[in-house]
Amino acid sequence: MADVNLVTVASKKLKALQEGLLTDVVFLVGENDELAEEIRAVKFDLTVSSTFFANLFNSPLTLKCGGKFRLKNIEPRVFKLIVEFTHLCGHLLSEVDSLDCCLKLAAAADEYMIDDLTALCFKLLEDKFLSVDNVWEVLGEHHLVKGIASSCLQLLRSETSECLKHRSFLDASEEAIKLFLTLDKMDIHSESELLDACLRYTSSKEDRRDVFRRCFLRDLRVLALDSADLIKVADFLTPEEKISIVSHTSPLTNFGAACSVLSPSLCPISEERSEVIKIVGEHTLTLIPDSKILDTREIYLKMAADCDLYFDYSMDDDEPHHYYIAYGLTLQPKTSIKILSIQIFNDLDFHNEAFGGAESDTRDGSQRARRLFGIECCVSSPGGVKMYQEIKEDAFSATECGTSSSVELSTLVPAGATFVCMVRLKRTGRLRKLRFSEDVLKSINKEATLKAFYRVKHGISLVTFNDELIRHGDKHIYDENAWCVFKSVRFADQGYEINK
Repeated sequence: MADVNLVTVASKKLKALQEGLLTDVVFLVGENDELAEEIRAVKFDLTVSSTFFANLFNSPLTLKCGGKFRLKNIEPRVFKLIVEFTHLCGHLLSEVDSLDCCLKLAAAADEYMIDDLTALCFKLLEDKFLSVDNVWEVLGEHHLVKGIASSCLQLLRSETSECLKHRSFLDASEEAIKLFLTLDKMDIHSESELLDACLRYTSSKEDRRDVFRRCFLRDLRVLALDSADLIKVADFLTPEEKISIVSHTSPLTNFGAACSVLSPSLCPISEERSEVIKIVGEHTLTLIPDSKILDTREIYLKMAADCDLYFDYSMDDDEPHHYYIAYGLTLQPKTSIKILSIQIFNDLDFHNEAFGGAESDTRDGSQRARRLFGIECCVSSPGGVKMYQEIKEDAFSATECGTSSSVELSTLVPAGATFVCMVRLKRTGRLRKLRFSEDVLKSINKEATLKAFYRVKHGISLVTFNDELIRHGDKHIYDENAWCVFKSVRFADQGYEINK
């Protein structure tokens, strides 16, 4: 009830503000004098919320127009949000509906020194607007705005590998690159991965050597690189810098006190930027939350009115096919883990529902899954070595609700390796329409769980009976937006002992 009353009071205050009730200060806002919009506010709210406005109201140099305060460097829609935020004691009822609006609001919060609003913009950018697709451009254009730069650096720190691989990285501004390299920790395998990205960036520029020295040399941790990587940067170094690095990295060299100090043009830090991820005990990575899962009875009762709850797939054994449908789940852990089990959705048994049954199917998990699945797991090392594991029927166990079956595993996946679980649909049946989403993945799992992985990916492909992916033109047929058959993955640290 308290929350309802709070919203009601806030709504009333906002309505009064918009109508100019009990306001005592007027602003003319907008770049164009003729088109400037008149916005009313409460002077007390702005004064106590912002040192900028406290000084504005008391300065004899403040620009006024007919007794109204003139603000030229902010849009009316953005200033209205600032007035609303200060009037509602740090809350916004109006929606910040675009990246552009959020960036302008964050810049204004920084200029007007409203720290609470800066924090709100940081959260909005992090939760709604910033992504791997736009982070380099946003940081380049707004690197001087504290709140925006902090939001961008947070994303670059948590999704470094994906951001470095994105095509927009090659167009990033030098200011954005320099700010990015100040990060002490990154989501990368090693400093070598960062070096390769730096070299890729410089290779796209005409003045390669100057760009490398200007953007990367001072902050790239050359002392954390191995000899093979140092050879890659040799062309960008002066003779003095090369000698300085050798004197610090080779245990066989001793150049005396003259070379004991690292060249000032080089980064003196020798620690890796990659984060040490520790997994202790069991964890569960949830792909589809329980709130999205209807049981068979609910779907059966609604099927006449809403056919979008499930889909049919047709793979009859009696009909010849040149391919089968394979659902894939790809995991790439940052640290060595042991996959303990994977929850896979069963097919929908409407026949059982029609004759009075529920999801308390008497068949065991292996029988239900056998109607639907053929399962194979593969672990690929960074060096290209692959190990396959075919899942036997007795690896299935029934779950309490019957919506899914648990595939029991004990599969070790080394750090940086790739684990792929392929589920092959065998026969005609029905599956729930459940969509995998990276945004939902982040919202339903603990941060510590997600941090264990570089990559979590889901998709569907068409595979021939010779286990070859079907190609369309030059590309494999692979749909990342397909319906998801995986519910969750249970995993633990590599030394975890399973109690039988």
